[in-house]
Amino acid sequence: MAALELSGRVTSQLITRSVGFVPVSMFVADAAMQVSLDATMIVAGCGFALLAGGSLLSPPVRNLGLEPVAGSASVA
Repeated sequence: MAALELSGRVTSQLITRSVGFVPVSMFVADAAMQVSLDATMIVAGCGFALLAGGSLLSPPVRNLGLEPVAGSASVA
């Protein structure tokens, strides 16, 4: 995680990069749909399912937004 002093800079970088990749992702999606719309949707759905499943296996991601219990060790 980023230090609290750097959270604004980290957030601005994340937003800038995510907006910057929109045209690239649209180009790739268009090229994939020209090949096969069904295959594009199947690959996208499987990719999202794998990402969600992988997130469930990661304790830091799984515990995002949860308040730590007073007196307990930090979750790593």
